[in-house]
Amino acid sequence: MHSNCRGASAINWTLICGDENAGLTVFWPDSGLDTGPILLQKSTKVAENDTVTSIYTRFLYPAGIEAMVEAVELIAAGKAPRIPQPEEGASYEPHITTKPILAQLDWNKNQSQMHNFIRGNDAIPGAWVILNGKKVMLFSSKRYKKKSLPRNAKEIAVMEAPGGKVYVHPYGLLLPTSDGKFVSSLLSRSVYSPKRSTHKMTKILFQCLQLFFDSSHLTSYLTSSSPFLLEEELFH
Repeated sequence: MHSNCRGASAINWTLICGDENAGLTVFWPDSGLDTGPILLQKSTKVAENDTVTSIYTRFLYPAGIEAMVEAVELIAAGKAPRIPQPEEGASYEPHITTKPILAQLDWNKNQSQMHNFIRGNDAIPGAWVILNGKKVMLFSSKRYKKKSLPRNAKEIAVMEAPGGKVYVHPYGLLLPTSDGKFVSSLLSRSVYSPKRSTHKMTKILFQCLQLFFDSSHLTSYLTSSSPFLLEEELFH
């Protein structure tokens, strides 16, 4: 809640830290930064694959409107409380969007940490990683739970990654983690457009990923209607 992960990127850090609950606080301002007495709070459970965007859409936006109405009514009725914030466990976290380096993926993370990091930056500012000298944006993280690799997965040498390789598959990338597992991530959040069927999304993404292996066609593909912003010779 409010005393934990204070600052402008509170929801990002809530997910990155793997918290089980997210929330919002209406508080009385004082001379400190996010330290004023609490007027009211609302909270929600964090789902396994929640992102900053999904929590905002599902909870923060509607609950925030309700909280503001309730706060005004309590103040008008003279019943608004002033509950001191607990300082124990309080923390200030940096504003990620103003420091892009904070969104860079660290290959030393285990599966849970990597999953939380990617979704905690999704969609703003967007987690990123360097693959063979190229910056790649990562979205829509999921823990990969199957024992075997996808049938169509293609191995790509990436020196920085654990084991020296990542895998391209029909749904994006499989990123190796420090505990010998994988996190699945898309290279573009636009694949989740509600106007596209699952079949079309998969087909478009797979076609795009296949182009990594034929760079002569990549430039012409990117100048057409592709929703993916992928760089030429990324894995070469």
